[in-house]
Amino acid sequence: MSSAKRPYPHKAEDERRIVVSFSLSGTLLTGLRERLGQYMLTTPTKHTLQSFARGLAYEAIENYLAQPFVPEDDEE
Repeated sequence: MSSAKRPYPHKAEDERRIVVSFSLSGTLLTGLRERLGQYMLTTPTKHTLQSFARGLAYEAIENYLAQPFVPEDDEE
C-alpha cells in the first residue's frame, strides 16, 4: 500500500525571500580559484570559494539596482 504524498501549499507570488542557486565549473571555477589563491597566497577552500562567489553575486545585484533604469529602444 502506498501512501499519498503530503500536499504542499502553493507559495504566494509575492514572496519576501527567494533562493538563488548557481554552480561554477570549468574555466570560471579555475579562474576564480587561481585569482583568489593569488590574493590569499594559498589555495582557497571550497567554503572560501563559495562565500566569495556569493558575495560577488550579491554585489553585482546591488550594483545593478543602483544603476538608473534605461529601457531598451524597440527596433522596428
